[in-house]
Amino acid sequence: MEATSELILRHLAEVPSGALMVTPPNDELLSKLPPGRFVTLNYGHWQQLRSRDGWEGQFGLVASDPVDFAIVWMPKARKEFELLMTWTLSQLNPGARLWLVGEKKGGTESSGKALQKTLGCGSKRDSARHCQLWEYVTKTTGKAFSLDDWMYRRSAQVPVGSEQQEIVLVDVPGVFSQGRLDEGTALLLASLDEMPKGPVLDFACGGGVIGTALMARWGALQINFIDIQWQALLATEQTLLANGLIGEVSPSDGLAGLSGKFGTIVSNPPFHSGLKTDLEIVRQFVARVRAHLLPGGVLWLVANAFLPYQQLLEDQFGTVEVASDNRRFRVYRASLQKVR
Repeated sequence: MEATSELILRHLAEVPSGALMVTPPNDELLSKLPPGRFVTLNYGHWQQLRSRDGWEGQFGLVASDPVDFAIVWMPKARKEFELLMTWTLSQLNPGARLWLVGEKKGGTESSGKALQKTLGCGSKRDSARHCQLWEYVTKTTGKAFSLDDWMYRRSAQVPVGSEQQEIVLVDVPGVFSQGRLDEGTALLLASLDEMPKGPVLDFACGGGVIGTALMARWGALQINFIDIQWQALLATEQTLLANGLIGEVSPSDGLAGLSGKFGTIVSNPPFHSGLKTDLEIVRQFVARVRAHLLPGGVLWLVANAFLPYQQLLEDQFGTVEVASDNRRFRVYRASLQKVR
């Protein structure tokens, strides 16, 4: 069980039924608490947690009936914390109790103090195993929540092969590389100088930069965008809309449950789970990706140069080409050979 869950369980008697849990961990905590409602931004967590008896779950920030008690788990990014807290406050009745829990090194202490100033009340309630629990009592209902206030549009020059494409990107707090074009993604796109074979899968699409840039250059491409994160899917949908493009955007926990085969799969996959390095996402992806490539299909993958992806790919594909390498990032190209 997560350390934050153990900290909550020290105060189990104070958690009422009908409480709101905002981005709880994917562990056994909800099974030990009185039933209520949870919201998560992780599709894999939603699939697992929705089976908890008596719990109502939702994937994404959707308004529902206000509550008198809520617990918010501290996210990795400060802007994402502000997004979550603004939404949560809009879901609370006046006089509701609000708990904030998270790892101290993840910014919980500084965020707890900042929220203390914003609400004019609150204190650190408990701490253990490098985690903290803060408590507040709301005086009024938070202002109405609007997603439009959290979506940021910007124009960007993006390399696709030897050409530059100008596209509109829509950022949402919590999405990878918010406000800038990631260096690894730029290196991957600069390596793609031929029209990809379709259909195309943009795996772990983030804000949809890769697939959007490919369509901006080559037009009539059928591209599927998948990601585990709710904000990434929202950002991708809005980016496509802003550029007048059409693609299929779907939640997915890795490749599990994905049907269909693709002529090209492109990805700048994540290697963090929260604050920790976690290569399991990529291990599972590489182990399953062959089954989703058409004969002659190509996988393009970019990663930090220090990560051991080449061996993982060679174990599945045999020969793997390093298409680009700037010492910080490396672009791999692997193809599924046609059976003669």
